[in-house]
Amino acid sequence: MADATEHTIIRDRLLLLYALAGREGWWCHYCRQPLIRPDYPPHEQDIGAVEAHVDHVVPRAHGGSDAFGNRVLACGDCNRRKGTRSYAEFVALIDA
Repeated sequence: MADATEHTIIRDRLLLLYALAGREGWWCHYCRQPLIRPDYPPHEQDIGAVEAHVDHVVPRAHGGSDAFGNRVLACGDCNRRKGTRSYAEFVALIDA
């Protein structure tokens, strides 16, 4: 059984996902891949939707913060590929 701390972490993550999606929708910020909406049943998800990740625009490894304005929704592939690259470096890479 999950404890109160685990429930708080899950709740806070869902609140962050909804807040970010409210700003830019349920799409990867970088490649526009549709992202899974936690409130939709599987048969109502967009075709090809994948799990939403939270990415730091300025990576924490380069002094980026956890501030809301420094975070975007991304698909797992883009989040992993971006790694610790800057936003400009990554956008140049995917536009190449």
